[in-house]
Amino acid sequence: FNPRTEIRFELARPGTVRLELFDAAGRLVRRVELPAQSTGRHTWTWRGEDDAGNPVGSGVYRVRLTADGGGAAGAADTRSITLVR
Repeated sequence: FNPRTEIRFELARPGTVRLELFDAAGRLVRRVELPAQSTGRHTWTWRGEDDAGNPVGSGVYRVRLTADGGGAAGAADTRSITLVR
């Protein structure tokens, strides 16, 4: 993607969602908390920036999504995305 990508996800239950993006070395690049998400489909846009708003370099990034689901049983998913500048 360049200059942004949409990260799409679907929730079976309402709850808080955390998105974490890691570089190829496993370092945390960006963390986003999305409070009080409803059931259904959602989209979050990443513009290739770290937590400080600085652009990150080209490369493969891992996106980890964690949803609390409003109870003890949460859900998690990890995917790879590629940024090309």
